Amino acid sequence: IGDEVGKISSIVKMIRISMLGPALIILNIVIYNTKKSKENFLINIPPFIIGFVILSLLVSFNILPELVIILLTIVSDFLLTAALAGISLNISVNKIYKNSKSIIYASSVGFLFQIAVAAILIYLVFFL
Repeated sequence: IGDEVGKISSIVKMIRISMLGPALIILNIVIYNTKKSKENFLINIPPFIIGFVILSLLVSFNILPELVIILLTIVSDFLLTAALAGISLNISVNKIYKNSKSIIYASSVGFLFQIAVAAILIYLVFFL
């Protein structure tokens, strides 16, 4: 659409990602206080969230050298690809269909509705 929209969407995305850690910590504290559990609330925070917050701070304050950041980016891309491949290889379309027919039908109707709305809007914008 344009550079301005790209800049704004990038900022919004980064704000959403940066709020993930604090939101999980706050939710964890709230759940810990409502359950009155004997466990320390930090035990329930997934380790990747703690790592994400620490690495975000290290990169934000330029503590890590540029070479380490480049290396971590490459490793991150590889691990993300491996995780998505692992998830995909573990998915059985037959099991999904057997166990989730109503979800498949609802999502298909939603998808077709989105296609129809997009087609109508494209027609209205470009042909009228």
